[in-house]
Amino acid sequence: MIVAKIKNSLLIIFVFFSSFIFPQKKITKNFQNLERDTVDFISKKIDLNQDRKLDILFYNKWFQGNEMYFFINRGKIYKQSLKTINFSSDASYKIEKIEPVAKNKNNVVLRIYTLLYNKEDVRAIHFISYKNNHWYLQKTEYDAVISDYTTDKLIYYKCIYMNNILLSEKTNFEIFNPKDKNCIRLNKF
Repeated sequence: MIVAKIKNSLLIIFVFFSSFIFPQKKITKNFQNLERDTVDFISKKIDLNQDRKLDILFYNKWFQGNEMYFFINRGKIYKQSLKTINFSSDASYKIEKIEPVAKNKNNVVLRIYTLLYNKEDVRAIHFISYKNNHWYLQKTEYDAVISDYTTDKLIYYKCIYMNNILLSEKTNFEIFNPKDKNCIRLNKF
């Protein structure tokens, strides 16, 4: 009788602590919740880590938040690899498209294209790289066409920010500023 109680007690303790030791259930539940949330999120199947398996990323729709999640395909389960910002800057920018990048020496695996929604035409390309099991914002390129109201002419800018920032929930990145030292004025694109 005492042995049975000890076994039951050990089983209860194991079940309780297994949720901390083996967090797969929580991650899977998070994935399933995002997969069902078609109101706030868009999902895209893409090979994020270039292992030839389709992974899934989720990002908030415009004006629905500023989150992005990467889930890596591990056979029958998708494991969360990253939670970060979606580069919309609180809906100032809208994601136009997300596309994979062929294997390259810079480890860039993804390009995220965004467009500024106001009177000026400002497009950004965010280059996401994957190195040593970490995700980085490697660089951001801005192409901008701004009206000079004093001369009625268009001014063209190209800005490149070499970020190489480790992506996380609190990632900050450079927003287009034509007076920034990383921007050059062009005759046209």
